[in-house]
Amino acid sequence: MNTLSIALNLETAITDRKQKAEQQASVLREERQKGAPEECLEILEDELNGYLEDWFNAVDRLAYCIRKGYLPGDEWKAEYLEYFENLLTQHEEFFNGQSCYRNIIILHHEWKEKNAS
Repeated sequence: MNTLSIALNLETAITDRKQKAEQQASVLREERQKGAPEECLEILEDELNGYLEDWFNAVDRLAYCIRKGYLPGDEWKAEYLEYFENLLTQHEEFFNGQSCYRNIIILHHEWKEKNAS
């Protein structure tokens, strides 16, 4: 499988999973506005967390491929540095010190350090 094919497959997975998470977040907001029972909201939150986990796992695979040299990091930095920055900021509760998404965190840190130099 060539580099472009790997990249396109990962980007498709990331986009699809992000869309599912956004759709679930919308359903959760709507149900909150309607005053749904707490038990229903908890179920919807659990489902949202599952979709977020799927999305973050796909992004973490992309970061792994870049870190391990399967995809050229310098070419991807321009596209994904800001994406990682937004992801880490908007969902910081998933990217704390105990996070399982280490590749995202490490690659983001490496890229930020290179920018600072």
